[in-house]
Amino acid sequence: MGQQIIFGTVTATGETRGEGFLVQAIENRTGMLDVLFVNGAYFREPPAVTATQLYPDDPATVTIVNTLANLVVLGVTERGFRIQTGAPNGHPLARGFSFVAVGFSLE
Repeated sequence: MGQQIIFGTVTATGETRGEGFLVQAIENRTGMLDVLFVNGAYFREPPAVTATQLYPDDPATVTIVNTLANLVVLGVTERGFRIQTGAPNGHPLARGFSFVAVGFSLE
C-alpha cells in the first residue's frame, strides 16, 4: 500500500495549476467548489486535506489584507473534497486557494 500526494492551486476563476484533479463550481453557491481526483488517482480511504486561501495571489504584494478571509474544507471522500472560500465578513466569495491531499493509494 503506497502513499499518494495530490496538490495544486485553483484561481478565483476556477483555473487549475497541478495534475491529478479538476474543479467543478457548485451551482448557485458562490465560492463553493468540488475538487475531484481524476485519471484513477483515487485514494484507498479519504485522504488528509489541507488548504489555504491565496489572496491577492501575488507573491510580490505589499497590500495589507484582512486575515479573517479564509476557507473551509467541507468534506472529504476517496474521490475528492468540497471547499468553501470566503471574504473577511464571513460571506462566501470566490477566492484562489492551494491544497495538498495525502493518503494511501489504491495500488
